[in-house]
Amino acid sequence: MSIALAVLCAALAGKSPFAREEVPREERWGTVWLSDGTKFEGPLHLTMARDLTVYDDEEKEWKQFKLSELQRVSFGVEKTEEVPVWRWKEGGSDEKVYTGESYPNLTLWCEAVTSSEEKARGHVLGTVIHGEGEKEKKKFILRKYVRGKTGETPEQVVYPREIVFHEKGEHPPGPAWLKR
Repeated sequence: MSIALAVLCAALAGKSPFAREEVPREERWGTVWLSDGTKFEGPLHLTMARDLTVYDDEEKEWKQFKLSELQRVSFGVEKTEEVPVWRWKEGGSDEKVYTGESYPNLTLWCEAVTSSEEKARGHVLGTVIHGEGEKEKKKFILRKYVRGKTGETPEQVVYPREIVFHEKGEHPPGPAWLKR
């Protein structure tokens, strides 16, 4: 009964107690290069106006970065492993049957660099960076582990490799790893 009364009072007051506060989202122009060499350029923002969070391996602490502070975010492969594909022999069984196929599982490191050249290198706390280009909207998932498709090699797995923030109209040079 008290919940109904609270909802009624809030409705009379004009604001729902269940309404989320609108947080202004921070948006910056940038370029995202994927590991296969493709690139996306346009305004970028994080989900729900969150900060980018990286665990700094050297300082042993989580660091948070606002998009306005960042100059660049890079990712690279720390470790790869081939994971065999299996299924249960039958429903309710605890016996695994391996199919003979496998998929790659990559562990990624992340390095965030601010405009003042402060760096944090370690692992990113999973988040999504949204890009809104002229023709399409894209979601780039930033995370520590990336699972490939069955039969792929680790080199074929596509993930965001580098994000560079810049002014609209500027064209930052391509990353060094792309010129190989």
